[in-house]
Parts: sequence; structure tokens; C-alpha cells
Amino acid sequence: MRELIEKNPVKDSYEASNRNELLKNMKSLAELYDVCDEIADNVDKMSGTEYSDIAELADSYLRSVEKAYESLNVGDFPSVSQNTTYKNLVSRRESVNTKIALEPPKIVSVDSIYPDADFRVEMHSLYSAGSDREYALNLKNLSEGKDVSTTYGYIPEDSYSDEIMLRADNCKANNKVEIDVIYNGVNCADTNGCSFTGTVMEPNASSDWAAGEIEAAIKFGLVPEELQKNYTSRISRRGFCLLAAKTVEVATGEDIQSYSAAHRVESFTFTDTKETEIMCSAQLGIVYGYEDGTFLPNNDITREQSAAMLTRCARLLGMSDKAPDGAFADDAQISGWAKESVMFVRANGIMAGDTDNNFMPQSGYTVEQAIATFYRMYNKL
Repeated sequence: MRELIEKNPVKDSYEASNRNELLKNMKSLAELYDVCDEIADNVDKMSGTEYSDIAELADSYLRSVEKAYESLNVGDFPSVSQNTTYKNLVSRRESVNTKIALEPPKIVSVDSIYPDADFRVEMHSLYSAGSDREYALNLKNLSEGKDVSTTYGYIPEDSYSDEIMLRADNCKANNKVEIDVIYNGVNCADTNGCSFTGTVMEPNASSDWAAGEIEAAIKFGLVPEELQKNYTSRISRRGFCLLAAKTVEVATGEDIQSYSAAHRVESFTFTDTKETEIMCSAQLGIVYGYEDGTFLPNNDITREQSAAMLTRCARLLGMSDKAPDGAFADDAQISGWAKESVMFVRANGIMAGDTDNNFMPQSGYTVEQAIATFYRMYNKL
């Protein structure tokens, strides 16, 4: 279906606002109608991502063609609103959007769940067609046989996704929990993608791949005590600064305040934090704040942001640049400002991609990933 839409000759016609081309391509336009009908009729058979991508594309094209018809309100089309083809166009698009509106948002990913701790759920909605998508998530403790909470969220009309925070109150390690999507007042647990079942983790558990590096990092004194738990949860900007400060102290043999005073490269004040590790990390040029004067210490960081901060920390401690050893498969997804840093951490063996050579620059960064990469950096100084 995507190929038929993208290759449809009517696309070039309306982009050129050429009436004659539009008239010649009525057959192609009819095919486009049929594609949209097929989309509307097969919502339940398609994955959420596939459907939303194709539906957005079809809807965008149809709206553009409508606009082209409206511009032809002369000659052969004295009354566009009465034109059968135009009316069919509007009707078919509305049919697609009606189907979309009935589809509940889906659960895309759930962060690791720890006892009595917050965790994040990422939601994905089909193309919103100009309206907000309100929903709720019901968290149940299956092991205890009771509901934990109902949390409300919405996906804005100009977005496809939302991140919502839940809290595993009164949930113990190894409890089984379930998250169900509530949409239009209906529990959608039986709909594909609208229910998640998981296990509450032990607070000190880490992924198998990270266990050795975490143990070594703690042994060298690189990990503050408060970060020696909830390893698979996402790390905050503050947590990253705590690790950076510890690594600088261990690598230089000086406390972070003394080292920062002697090697200051920036002068920052933040309106939302005065914490020593954050201020010193900023003064050393490892991290930056925002234009409004905030640091937002509790915000998460992405993989490309962590690459940039790790690179600045490594260079501060004397690590040299190495020649790039190739590019990641998703290099085009890496922001321009981060590409040099991503190549630096790759070449120096600090960060790597997945088994398909993807760096996943916009993905979140976890506590155990941060500990492992600071350990690798320290080990290569």
C-alpha cells in the first residue's frame, strides 16, 4: 500500500497544481481512493506503527489533493463541493480518520519496574487527525490480586507518542504486575498492544552484560552509593553528573571542588540547582544548562547526549582522539551536533551499537549503561 501511494502519479499532479495533469490522472486518483478504503478496512490486521505511518501518508496526500481541487474552482469545476470525485475524496478520508479515532493508543515500551518506585511507559497513537487522544493506564498487582493505580494521560494532536510515569506503590520484588490501556471508558486489554505484563525487579539487580563492569566500577570508587541500585532504570542528568564528578575525583586524585576551581572553563549559575557535583561538572564544561537558566537535573538523557558528555569528560582527563573506525547504520538519525562525539566514543571503545550496528541516538540511557561507559572511559585513560 505504501508503494502504491508513494508512486501514485496524482502526487506530482497536485504538487504542480496543474489542472490538466489532475484531469489526466483521475484513474490514479481512483486507485488512491481504493488504497484508503483498504487501509480503513484493515486496521485490525496491521501493526500500530505500520498503520499510523501509512494512514498519515494517505491522509496527507488526500488533503493536498483536496486543496488542489479547491484551487480549480473555475471552468470545468464551477462548484467543487458538488463534484462527485471531490465528495468521494472527503468521504474516504473521513472514513480513514474515523477508524483511527476508534483505535486505542498502544503500549510501546515499559521501563524496568522496581518496588515503590516510579517507572516510565511509552505510548504510541495512530495518526490523530487533528485531535488529542486521551487515555488511562490501569496498574494491577497480579500477585496481590488488587489494583495499584489508574493514571491519566493524553497524546497531543500534533504528536504520535506520549511518555507517562506510573509508580509501583506497595509492589514487592518478584510481584507480577499488569498494565492495561483504558480508552473511551473501555478496558482494552484484549486489544493487541494494549496490555503489558511484567515482573517487579530486585532493587539491586542488573543486566547480565553489565554485572562485571558495575562490580569493577564500584571497586574503583566510581559509583556513588545512591546509584548502586535500580540499575536498569533511566539515569537522570543529575545522576550523570554524580558519576562524572566521581570519575574525575578518582582519575585526578583531587576532590571535585578543588579540581573544578583549578581547571574551570565555564561559569554557570542555575536557577533550579546548586548541587556541588552538577555545578562543578558544568564549570568543567562536561555538561551545560538551558537558555532559560535551568539545568533540569531530573530530566533523562539520550544516548547521543551521553556520548557528548562522555566525550567532554574524557578529553578533560586527557584522552586523545582516534581515527573513526566506520559509521553506524543509523548515522543519519544522529543529530549534527552529536556526530563527532558519537564517533569519539565509538573509536575509543566507550560506547557501541547494537548487533545490527545501530547507535539508537534518541533512545534513553540507563544507570547501568552510564556506569559501564564511565568505567570503560576510566579504564582507558
